[in-house]
Amino acid sequence: MNEIASNEKNKMLNVADPQLSAFIIYHTSFINFIKNEKRFSVNTVISYSNDLLQFITFIENKFSSTQPTNRLNINITNLNHTYIRAWI
Repeated sequence: MNEIASNEKNKMLNVADPQLSAFIIYHTSFINFIKNEKRFSVNTVISYSNDLLQFITFIENKFSSTQPTNRLNINITNLNHTYIRAWI
């Protein structure tokens, strides 16, 4: 994924939120791993990236707080299979 596309997706998410900032770090690390270490194809990397962004958007919309200072009221490191099943 190029830097411009990445920046545009970051703008769609509220990266000022510490939980989403953590997600961006995890997302970037994972995408770099599958792209550089595992050498997945470009289309696979794009698909994984899109899936992860769609998942976090789902989590943000479903579990967001009404207060703008605490938009995401769950800790991203505590997500488990039940959240993934709800998304799928």
